[in-house]
This record gives sequence, structure tokens and C-alpha cells, in this order.
Amino acid sequence: MKHLLCSSVLALAIAAGLHVAPARALVVDVVCPGGGSELQNAIDNAGPGDTLQITGVCAEDVFIGVDELTIRGKNNPTEGVEGNVSIRAARRIELRDMTVRDCILPGPGRCTGIIIDSGAQVLILNVTVSGHEGTGVSVTNGSVVEISGSLIDGNQRVGINLNTGASARVTGGSAVTGNGRNGISVGGNATAVLSGITVADNARRSLSASDNGFVIAEQSTFASDVPDGANDGGVLVNRAGALVLDGGNTVTNTAAAGGRALTVFAGSFLRQGGGDAHDTITSSNGLALIVQDKSLADLRTFTLTGDIRVDRDSLLRLRKDAPDADVANGTVTGSILVRRDSAINFVQAEGPVTVSGTVTCADAESSVDLGGQSAAAIVGGDGSELACSGYGPGNGQP
Repeated sequence: MKHLLCSSVLALAIAAGLHVAPARALVVDVVCPGGGSELQNAIDNAGPGDTLQITGVCAEDVFIGVDELTIRGKNNPTEGVEGNVSIRAARRIELRDMTVRDCILPGPGRCTGIIIDSGAQVLILNVTVSGHEGTGVSVTNGSVVEISGSLIDGNQRVGINLNTGASARVTGGSAVTGNGRNGISVGGNATAVLSGITVADNARRSLSASDNGFVIAEQSTFASDVPDGANDGGVLVNRAGALVLDGGNTVTNTAAAGGRALTVFAGSFLRQGGGDAHDTITSSNGLALIVQDKSLADLRTFTLTGDIRVDRDSLLRLRKDAPDADVANGTVTGSILVRRDSAINFVQAEGPVTVSGTVTCADAESSVDLGGQSAAAIVGGDGSELACSGYGPGNGQP
């Protein structure tokens, strides 16, 4: 985990250097539509530091290979590109105040809106990426992107996809909405910092971190309305993925048929708490949290509405750190089921975590550690709603 954090910080520090302007810095007007390939011709003739200002919409696919180039809409952010923008191995590229939309390939295959590949470094500022047949923004092979104040909407596959060592920072009120698969996918040793954004109304998951993907999220909303089917819906941390909820996040699934808000699966890790605010995790009709298949979840400052399941050699740790004095936190409104060699650990910190429903172990191999507290302090009443073979006081154990 320490290595992943260092890699993320280093990559995002590189991204912070996107604004260095060299001596040339020409401003070139690109008027579209014209005879065709106006924007690509301007890119091919650009030098480091140049700014290309688009008037109208350039209906073409473009490739950027020159360093230190800015492309922007001249008059308003609806100007830009109808097609694909591919950036490979180019450094300090800025796309700003523009639209990249409606890339569709003839024949088989699906067209991605913005491709950032081969160690490229890109700033996407106040850009709408929409209507693409494939993914909205794809970042791969050690590339770095910062996305701020942008809308990634209505693409047929993933909104933002990070893979193979890529790094991203998505901030500034950006929204990832209405995409045909996941809102944001982070995998293949990629890292992401998500701050102050909204990810909602995507057809599958709002956020996925898998295959050693690592995500830090703060002050953000991850909302879905997708029933629990084929692991769809909510936030998924899978196959050695890791997610840190660093305060101020809302994770919800409102599917009427029942849906998962947050799933931690297959050797993955969730760490919640440690920021300046608590996180809210809610499933209106289904499971709020699942920790399964040798996974670990550590929640410290939270309100959780919906049932919890801890399954197959997994551990859930719950504690109430309470930095938010005005917010009732450390509460579970629902029941907890522990089964198949799993365990739950209640930690005494700023008062007990409270559970409104029952805490049940489905087999003798699963257990609950009460951390020196009584069962009644956690589930209320006489504590009989806590039915486990655990090894803490209040469970009939010394």
C-alpha cells in the first residue's frame, strides 16, 4: 500500500507541472468546418507552447504527439472536436473549454473519445466528453491526467478508464454520469484521487477498483440505481483493489429491487475514515456493505444504512472515532451476518458502534470480538440480538 501511495503522489506531482509555458507560445485560430483536417493540420504545424483556438466543431479524429500544446474552444465550450482525440507520449498537453463528442467507428470496433497513452501528461479543464461509442476517457501505460470542472457523460462504455500504471486526479466539481457501463474504472496498478466530484446514473457500477487499482476519494458522491445482478451496482473493490474513503463521501444504491452500495471482494481492502468528515454508505433496499473472499474493511467514522455481510475468510473492523461532533456516526442501521470463517471486530474508541438490527454468526468458525464492550452496548436491550460464538465479553466468554 505504501508503494502505491508513493507512486500516486509522484505521478500527480508530475501532473502539477503541466502549466509551464516555453518561449514560443503562439496563438493560432482554427476555424471549422473547412475543407477537412483543419485541426490536425494545425497540430502538425504547432510548436511547443502554442495554443490552438477552435471556432466551430472540427469533425475529424486527431493525434497529438508534440509537447506543451493547448487546444481550446475560442468562444464557448461547445466548440471542439466531433471525433477522437489521441494523445501519445506527449507532455504538458491541455484540453480546455471545449467539447469532444460523438466518436463512432465505421464497421466493428468502438471509438474512445480521448485516449491518453504511452506516458502522456494531460490536463483536461472544463471539457465535455460525451456521446462516444466506446469509453469517454482512457488513460493507460504510465500516463498522467488531471480532470477538473469537466463532464464525462453519455458514453456507451466506461466514463473514465485507468489501467496499466496510469494515474489520475479528478476534481473541481467534475461529473461522470449516464455512461453505459462503469462511471470510473481503476485497474492494472493504476491510481486515482477523486475529490469533490459526482459519479451517478451509470448503467453498471459508479466506481470500480480492481487488479491492484488504488483509489482515494473525498467529498464525493457515488450514486447508483442498479439492482444486484452480476455484481452490478454501487462501488466495487475487487481482485486486490484498494479504496480509501477519506471523509465527506456519500455512497448509495437506491434500486427498488435491492442493490449493493459497496462490495469489497477477492483479497481487496477498504479503509474508511481519517479525514475531516464522516462517510455515508446507504442501500435503500439491499446490502449496504459486503466484505468477502479474504478481504478486509476498516471503518472508523461512518453512518451505514442497510445490512452488512462478512463472508469467506474476511474481516470487518468497526470503530467510532467521531471527529464530526454534530453528526451521529459509528452507526449501523441494519443487521450484520458473519459466516464461513469470517470475523467482525468492534473497537472501543469514542464510544461504542451501535447496530439497530442483529449481529449473527452463521457457523461456529465465525466470530465477533467486542473489544471489551458488552453486547448490549452494541445492539441494545439485553444484548441477545448479538448471537455469535465470539471471544469478547458479553458473548458468554471470559
